[in-house]
Amino acid sequence: MNHLKRCLLTSVVLTLFLAGGAGAAETSAPTPRIRIEQVRGTEPARGAVPWTMAPESVARSPTGSSRESGFGAAVDAFLDRLLGVKNTPRPWTPRSTADAVPLRDHASAAHDAVPEKTNRLSVLLAETPAPKPGVVPLRTYAARTATTPPDGAAPLAWHAGASANTQAPDGQGHPPSGAVGPRTPLPPSKSGLRAALRATLTHHPAIAGKRAEIDASRFIGDSARAERYPTLSTQLGLMDDDASQAVLRARQPLWAFGRIDSTIAHADAGVVAEQAGLLDVERELIEETAVAYAEIFGLNRRLEIADKDIAGHDELFRKIRRRANGKLASETDVRLASARLVQSRARKAQLEGELRAAQANLRALTRVPIAAAEPVEAEFTRLPDADGIEGLAVERHADIRHKTRLIALAEANVAKQRTASMPTVYLQAEYDYNDYNTDYYTDNEDLRFGIVMEGSFDGFGRVAAGRYRAAGARLEAARQDLETTRVEITREIWTLIAERRMQSELAEAHDGSVKELKATLASYKRQYEAGHKAWLDVLNIRRELTEQRLRAAMAHDQWLIHSLRIAA
Repeated sequence: MNHLKRCLLTSVVLTLFLAGGAGAAETSAPTPRIRIEQVRGTEPARGAVPWTMAPESVARSPTGSSRESGFGAAVDAFLDRLLGVKNTPRPWTPRSTADAVPLRDHASAAHDAVPEKTNRLSVLLAETPAPKPGVVPLRTYAARTATTPPDGAAPLAWHAGASANTQAPDGQGHPPSGAVGPRTPLPPSKSGLRAALRATLTHHPAIAGKRAEIDASRFIGDSARAERYPTLSTQLGLMDDDASQAVLRARQPLWAFGRIDSTIAHADAGVVAEQAGLLDVERELIEETAVAYAEIFGLNRRLEIADKDIAGHDELFRKIRRRANGKLASETDVRLASARLVQSRARKAQLEGELRAAQANLRALTRVPIAAAEPVEAEFTRLPDADGIEGLAVERHADIRHKTRLIALAEANVAKQRTASMPTVYLQAEYDYNDYNTDYYTDNEDLRFGIVMEGSFDGFGRVAAGRYRAAGARLEAARQDLETTRVEITREIWTLIAERRMQSELAEAHDGSVKELKATLASYKRQYEAGHKAWLDVLNIRRELTEQRLRAAMAHDQWLIHSLRIAA
């Protein structure tokens, strides 16, 4: 009976220890410390859960028995009810907690000791070729970890300081300690496109969410690697004929015919795919932020034109009203001049409304106030010829690279499904104890060692075959999706190039028209003062000049937006 009770107690302790070790790493709630053994002279880390078996707050009995209240009493009561005997008090010897080793420290040490495969973001970025000389892409992910732009390039992500906000992995491919998200808040006094991009990459929740998904993929990889470790299982039984059985089994995988390796490779491919997805999200946010900044800057320029138009119409309105007071102009002339002034003010009010909407859009992306007072630097809009732009887009676009990583993930899934039904060879140790509690049979206990091969073929192997064919179909779908993405990106690039060229020609034409109209307005003013031109001619030419200025500003703004979209 004592053998059975020791076996049961050992099984319960090991089961609770394994379950508690898994739970301690996942929760930050207060956990009772349960002391099992003090085996090393390591001071527990702050906040760690040490190996213990009895809460320190348990009240000991005056006799020094271990039948204290709390967890220990619950275990003893469970054993008494299970075996139908009274537990004999055992002497308790107090031990010092100075040498207790935290379970979390052991878990961290074992976790850090496991080597990672090269699936980190730095490897993904290292595969990107260097920018061509003279090419200034807005987005070059290979320059994220560089201190200077390569080959004179000025990538938008590099200018945004993306490398300062991207969590670099440690030696094992795991993220550093600390919360995922912004490192340092951006002061609201910052202005300029670089500050806006840096704020977006620092504060936007979509990036933090993708980083959390990367962490989840890494944890899945850790779980896959843990399949190489031994497995400990227990079994307790109490039959209706008062017979009892306890089994303690430990098994170490020796050979899984590639099943464990393919599972690990699939998890690593998932991490790389999630990292490529993060780059795609960053590219989209950078493009949206750059466009929003350019829109705000363009609206500010158009508001300056509207202010000049209001000032000119107000000056002309005052002159006409003075002439009306001197009986040199009619009230109809005054009302017409006033109507033109009101139209100018209404145009300004409309532009102010558009500006507020654009500022709200930029604020939603950056999450902090950014003043769009500085013009976009010319290096951001220097682009190669059309063929060079298309080649760079197909070669470096984040969406294409993401789809490429998804193909690698699908290939890893095919390999995983190919080996999913393979058996596993274990080295197994098993301890059995049987208490028959009858005169016909004798209690016995056995300790056995051996090699065990275990496997299953669901549906005579047809289940695994169907999953393998499904994985192959997903791989083909991923390849076709990549080709579709290439076609769409090529079409989008050529559309943006054509629109950019058109806006450049329009801006040049409107600038020439503005120059001619300014000279015409100055001539009309002189003739009006000399009495050779009517005031209505001056009003009309001023309105025409304002409209041409707004069209020219709009063309310049659209050219800038198309340039930023191409470069992103």
